[in-house]
Amino acid sequence: MQIDQLESQLDSLHKVIFNSESDRNAEIIASVKKTLQTIKEGYHSDTIEFDLAKKLDSYKEIETALSTNSGNLAKTKQAVLETQKSLGDLKHDIDNGVNNRSEYDGFIEFEKNKLSDITKLWDYYTETSNEYQKRYDTLHSYVYDYSLSLEIEHE
Repeated sequence: MQIDQLESQLDSLHKVIFNSESDRNAEIIASVKKTLQTIKEGYHSDTIEFDLAKKLDSYKEIETALSTNSGNLAKTKQAVLETQKSLGDLKHDIDNGVNNRSEYDGFIEFEKNKLSDITKLWDYYTETSNEYQKRYDTLHSYVYDYSLSLEIEHE
């Protein structure tokens, strides 16, 4: 019964994780790279205003954070698939009396801990993605407009 509950929780998590909007992160990363490249190519001043520098530094962090965080999504997906298999194997073993029955509770507890770790990693992924997507939403139009102004200056 405990395994059925774990499988149900894992199936729900699987649906959420594998239907997540990771494409938005990829689009943001590409947009940030392109905008920063435009600024790099077009900026030729000896000085830079402090406010702009702070915004550009904050904007640069978006690409790094989301790129790094994409690894967490990949780890989460892999862990879900592996845990689904191991739960299925454990259920099969219990149904068929394989291994020492006194060890089953330990095996089940181990799987519970794995599910908890997967949930924590997923929560971290979503929190980080949301944080940097909001930062992008806040900064992008300003930085993008600035990059366009540099292109206009060079034409």
